[in-house]
Amino acid sequence: MRFHYGAVLAALALALSAGGCAKPRPCTIIPMQLELVRYESDQIEKEAAAKAAEVASLQSNVDMARTRLAQQQQEASDLEKMIEAGKADSSAAGRKK
Repeated sequence: MRFHYGAVLAALALALSAGGCAKPRPCTIIPMQLELVRYESDQIEKEAAAKAAEVASLQSNVDMARTRLAQQQQEASDLEKMIEAGKADSSAAGRKK
């Protein structure tokens, strides 16, 4: 019986020294979560930079289109004036005959 108690106490002491009193393993979940958050944050920053560049490019295209529209409107106005002047000249020439 003494041997039995001795074996149980020895097993208990071994279990306490191996598991209960030993240093716990460092947690790997939190560092991995932090790394995942960093990775996702980097990806979002890259996407935001790409979208900002796309917006800048589109804004430049809109500005060029507005400039071209203003030029075309000016050309249309000049052509209408020339047509009106041509009509006035041809009607004046027709009356002189």
